Amino acid sequence: MAPRLPLLDTLTGKELVRVGSEGKPALTSVDAIGQAADRSFAAEIAQIRADIASLRAGQFQSERITGSVVTAGTAVTVNFAKPFAAPPAVIPVPGWSGDQFVEATATEITATGAKIIVKRSRGTLVLSAGPFENAPAGTAFVVVALGLPKLTP
Repeated sequence: MAPRLPLLDTLTGKELVRVGSEGKPALTSVDAIGQAADRSFAAEIAQIRADIASLRAGQFQSERITGSVVTAGTAVTVNFAKPFAAPPAVIPVPGWSGDQFVEATATEITATGAKIIVKRSRGTLVLSAGPFENAPAGTAFVVVALGLPKLTP
């Protein structure tokens, strides 16, 4: 069994350690080793700090879009107030129209807009049809677009 070393008080970082450098033993301090590690990862550390700062600053764009169906079964074209850097995630916000469930689905999503198809639950369920039908004209819908903002040079 290896001999037990006595516990030291608080380390200062000035303690000397023997390390191998290019096959040769060298004497250096704990501080010097830490500083060398900081320099070798400086670019990565800077990028991580920048990423964290941008997340804290909330550099994302969100937009709540409301609209209504113009013609049953036909997609409604919506344009975003500000363009995104890339096509955003367009998330439906389900709702009710009377006693019927309504949900919108985005298709053909681009950085500037999307097409929205709206369905609602059937009032009377028929065995030969599915539980949803095209929402009639005038049915309201809500979606939320989330993505990265388009940066201007």
